[in-house]
Amino acid sequence: MIGIIVIAVVVIPVVVLILEFVLEKPRTFRIPSLFLGSVVAQIVGVVVLMALMGALLGLLIPQ
Repeated sequence: MIGIIVIAVVVIPVVVLILEFVLEKPRTFRIPSLFLGSVVAQIVGVVVLMALMGALLGLLIPQ
């Protein structure tokens, strides 16, 4: 739970800044949207890997 809070504290301001870049007047969507996509993909990847590791540990060490 603390890890998710730390991720949120780091990622939310970055996402807000990127969205401000994307919605700014000279709208160049390519670079900020690619970066935003990579941030989202990284978060999804971390969550999926944590779930897989939890499932694997649940199989190895039953409760």
